[in-house]
Amino acid sequence: MQNVEINGDDLQVATSPCLESVTLRYEAKEEEFENYNYDALLEMIAGAAPNLRHVTLESGGEYRCTQGHTNSTDPNLQHPWGPRKPWRADIFPKPQPPSSKALKGLDIRRWMNKNDLIVLSNKTDFSLLRSLHIQAGVEELCWLTCRLSSLQTLDINLGERNGINTEELHPATKTFFLSLPPLKHLTLRGTWTSDTLEVILGRHGPTLLSLFCPVCTSPIDVELVQACCTVLEELSIPIQRTQGDFQEVAMYRALGQLPARTVTLSLRQTDPVHTRKHFSERRQLWDPVKPLHAHFSGDEIRDLLVNCAVDEDLSQSIFVQIASRREQMGLPILETLNLHPENLSPLFFRHGYPRALLLPIAHLYRSWSCVRNPRDDCATTMCAVKRGPPPGSSLPPGVTLTLGVDPVGECIKRGLDYDTLDPKVEEVLRRIWPGSSPWQDICHSLPLAGQTE
Repeated sequence: MQNVEINGDDLQVATSPCLESVTLRYEAKEEEFENYNYDALLEMIAGAAPNLRHVTLESGGEYRCTQGHTNSTDPNLQHPWGPRKPWRADIFPKPQPPSSKALKGLDIRRWMNKNDLIVLSNKTDFSLLRSLHIQAGVEELCWLTCRLSSLQTLDINLGERNGINTEELHPATKTFFLSLPPLKHLTLRGTWTSDTLEVILGRHGPTLLSLFCPVCTSPIDVELVQACCTVLEELSIPIQRTQGDFQEVAMYRALGQLPARTVTLSLRQTDPVHTRKHFSERRQLWDPVKPLHAHFSGDEIRDLLVNCAVDEDLSQSIFVQIASRREQMGLPILETLNLHPENLSPLFFRHGYPRALLLPIAHLYRSWSCVRNPRDDCATTMCAVKRGPPPGSSLPPGVTLTLGVDPVGECIKRGLDYDTLDPKVEEVLRRIWPGSSPWQDICHSLPLAGQTE
């Protein structure tokens, strides 16, 4: 809606009993038009759309909060376009009284403060929500505590809007999770601590069927999941790649102790900037005169390339490490292993990071999906390995994109020849993978520790 009025066709769609789900990109103004979509959606949630069950609010551009926030003194909520015409509440038919026909799923993909949540709660009964996706800080967590008595699925991004987390954040988080009914599906994003995770899994682990947990980064953390999550079917966690050494292999073996039949691993890279111990060493990486990769040692470039070399052989090796351990422990067979590179956008585009490394990494770093062989006598082998979508494609919830862009297109846009490497990078690459063939044809993963070529 771009004005206060609404035509008959739009009204018929908005109030249709066939309408069960709505996705709204939340903006307050489109060019010279005021945007009243959110105001209309609130009325639809309140009962104008009698069978509306699921709502998704996506993040838009500049916005102005509605209903009670138009005159806010918060500079983040003010518009340069002047006063906003009031919403006409009589446009929709008089909403039905609150009933069991309230929202069952609410997916909020933009920041909403406590007051925004209060506005929403006046339109639908939060105690009937079964699924919630939210970004929350201390105030939001405190308000939501004891208000979600029917929740089964939670996707929460924890942290304050300004990025500064207070001392009250984690105590408020623990109280919030202890107030929830036992969850079946849980996705954790943002800022978490091990002791908070222990409280969460102690409360919800016995009933969890799926878990995405960015804090689970060591065999000790996996042991906690093993002890608490006895009926887990799907697990998604990050894995820090360390050139396939024994520490990395130990993490794969630890995953073999879990009952989850589907495992998704988000493969993490170490940012070379963070390996510099002193600020002076980091500062030289931002020298505007020399190309950034010129400050990298050969070992730093080598480690980055080796960690990014994720191919069918490595996928199979990781699958075998997990599946064989499960077989030894008499656990359910591993059905599917998904390997997804973690988001590398900051690595390349922060502070003019080395575009010269974009070429080989874009070629090496892909997603893979491994499916077990269906024969009963081949439980630790795979019948199929499918190369995952190229960077920029959609991935499952909780999994970030490889580069956030198409690598070939990005290279062309930035004036880089996809077939020609920077001399220093190519020198390191050919020390890892000798040969006279084109560099794209000689790169492959290195064996995990304890394996041979």
